[in-house]
Amino acid sequence: MRIHKKLKGSIPAHSNGVTNFKIVDQALVDGNPWFTVQVHPDIRSWIYSQPEAMWQQHIDSNWYTVANTFDVHEKLYMIIALRWS
Repeated sequence: MRIHKKLKGSIPAHSNGVTNFKIVDQALVDGNPWFTVQVHPDIRSWIYSQPEAMWQQHIDSNWYTVANTFDVHEKLYMIIALRWS
């Protein structure tokens, strides 16, 4: 029997089949559109280099961060869509 080591504070992305990125959800936050996106690991490092006011690491209902999943402002999402589509 194989025992898996639990990652404290983060869980893997729900789908490893993400080509470049995909929209998981969208919502209005203070009147501004935000998108929950799942991204390829190469895009993740680019998101980290962007202004922190434009993105948040996605947190699930159990307060764990989800790897490669971010809540991003519409402006940042548009750059992702234009650059990696």
